[in-house]
Amino acid sequence: MKIKTVRKWSEEPKEDKGNNVLALLLAALMLGCYIYIGHLITLL
Repeated sequence: MKIKTVRKWSEEPKEDKGNNVLALLLAALMLGCYIYIGHLITLL
């Protein structure tokens, strides 16, 4: 499934690069939230 998404991105025009960056930032933010919540759970 990952290969398909990468292939889709490579086929898209360069104008959509901003959307990819936004999605990457969102993923990083969600990952940070998961780590933060996990850290709080370990403290409790």
